[in-house]
Amino acid sequence: MLSQFQYNTNSKKSNQLPHNFENIYEPLIYHDNADKKKRAYIHFFSKNKIFAYFDKKTNDVKQASACNSSLSKLKETLSSLNNVVDVYATVNQFTFTRKLENLLYTTMFYSDLDIYHTEFKDISKEEFIEKVLKYCFEEKIPEPNLIIYSGNGFYLKWLFSAKCNRYEFTLDKYKIAQKAINELFSFLGADSKALDASRVLRLPGSINSKTGKRCEVIYYNDERKSAQDLFESFSRYYTPEPAKPIKSRTKKVVADEPEIPGKQPVLLVKRDSSKAPVKTLSGLALAKARYDDLKKLIELRNDNVKNSRMTFLFWLLNFKALSGATNCVDFETDAMAIAESLSLKKHEWSFDELQTLEKKIIKHNNGYKKIVKQNDDYFKLSNLYTPKNQTLIDIFQITDEEQKKLKTIISTSEKNSRRAQKRLERGMKPQTGESKSEPWIALGISRRTYYNRKKSGLI
Repeated sequence: MLSQFQYNTNSKKSNQLPHNFENIYEPLIYHDNADKKKRAYIHFFSKNKIFAYFDKKTNDVKQASACNSSLSKLKETLSSLNNVVDVYATVNQFTFTRKLENLLYTTMFYSDLDIYHTEFKDISKEEFIEKVLKYCFEEKIPEPNLIIYSGNGFYLKWLFSAKCNRYEFTLDKYKIAQKAINELFSFLGADSKALDASRVLRLPGSINSKTGKRCEVIYYNDERKSAQDLFESFSRYYTPEPAKPIKSRTKKVVADEPEIPGKQPVLLVKRDSSKAPVKTLSGLALAKARYDDLKKLIELRNDNVKNSRMTFLFWLLNFKALSGATNCVDFETDAMAIAESLSLKKHEWSFDELQTLEKKIIKHNNGYKKIVKQNDDYFKLSNLYTPKNQTLIDIFQITDEEQKKLKTIISTSEKNSRRAQKRLERGMKPQTGESKSEPWIALGISRRTYYNRKKSGLI
């Protein structure tokens, strides 16, 4: 009896919408304007072409079925969509287009309930709210912060206390929580296809063309929890998908091949030590070494790099991303830190100069690889810049003396010099062969003529 009283008290207390609330501004509850980097966008979609845009090619104003809005202009965009038919909006925040690879922040978990497919299809809004809250209380799961009537079905939304980037809260965790919520509310018609983070839901304040009814918020509770706390609450109900059975491979019966007469056994010959594989640095280690070399180069020049500071900033960020020491989320923070170390003032540079690099880092973090064909073989290479040593030497005009203090950004002559030094340190004699001394040059004849005369005993 006491638990039932507690449930009734909590439900009545929490069912409070903000004063003078307008349905069209529902996204402002969870899409705050805290986006200093100005990269987050909310994407809108309509079945009809209702979004005006300016076509630069034809200099005409045209209509489109999709558009996006920055957080700073979100309220203005929403105002123009009130009472419009069939408008949908993303529940999470993206950059560029509405793809998972461009997901920037997750703001909530949600469930799309097609209740008209269940036995509760004639339930009233008040009865539905009570049923959901009572079910959450009985199952000991968090109550949704928003319950929305879509004009035909219902949406449940669990808002995060703070939005999360894909590194703070991974997409794998997001999928697990969404699947668990779908299982919990399957009896109310939870749509198993509406689970991913890039989903769009009908915008409150718009009209559902199927029924002619308005999409509206019918319940609001501002007691939010963190994404991790919500995940822990829902993941207990997650049922992993059964592993796919591994098909056993049938062994092919092959007839014994007749012995070929005169076939000699293969002799294993010890490999020549001079043909041993060269030990090279891995991609991550090489990128880290080149980053360190550029920092060392700045030190060798006594921090006097005023005329090439943006070049240093660009390449330091590139190699830092290649080595895995930064990502698209921390890009601007790291750029500011490196710029400060280079004594670059804010008015002397702009993030627009690093826009191309930032896009490459986003693709790099998402596992994008470019395919390169070489000698009939295909290779997967990083989307980031991987220049040759000589390219970096030319860009930064690195002298021979400076190269002696660097680890990897060295010329071919410096590399050969170091190899020769290592041979001497191992007690090997210096190479004094004719291929090194090139005596034919001193005689003023060709290499071929020199060896022909030597063979004939004339030299």
